[in-house]
Amino acid sequence: MRIIAGKYKRRLVGTVESLEVRPTTDRVRETVFNLLATRFDFENANVLDLFAGSGVLGFEAMSRGAQQITFVEQNMAVAKVLQQSIEQLKVEKESALQKQDAMGFLKRTAAVFDLIFCDPPYKSDVHSQVIDLVFSRNLLSERGYLVLEHHESQVYSEHEKFAFSKAFGITVVSFFEAVPDGTDEEDADDSL
Repeated sequence: MRIIAGKYKRRLVGTVESLEVRPTTDRVRETVFNLLATRFDFENANVLDLFAGSGVLGFEAMSRGAQQITFVEQNMAVAKVLQQSIEQLKVEKESALQKQDAMGFLKRTAAVFDLIFCDPPYKSDVHSQVIDLVFSRNLLSERGYLVLEHHESQVYSEHEKFAFSKAFGITVVSFFEAVPDGTDEEDADDSL
């Protein structure tokens, strides 16, 4: 699999043949990053790639200027290939590979991210839990986005932080914003 744009354009990222791992296709990836490019500044961003698999989403963000990528992958065979890609790209200083369960990571981390990619297995039921944990634990910066890849049967457009989605056949990518809550009514009254 190749990185499609930026500093590492055309560089290869390793993948593992597995029923559990289905890397985001070039078409989906290109569209996701084009949509983000008009809304998000990758420069110096702190990025989380949950259920990282090949890590291609994190590497794409890094290729476009992200400063730090945290990859979370619990499958040891997949994590080994991901570590090899980190070394081949010579981005060890900019990368942190967490070989653990993504949900456990979200429950324990104290970090705040500017961009979170989440591409869990379609058959898993963690999508809503991820959204809830990200926002209840304030894991996104004010400029942040959560990008969630999911099956078309899962609908998240009613979530208060939902921004928009893009469908690719049975695959849908939903974007959620960490929009600042704005001025508190009490604060607004005090200014009068």
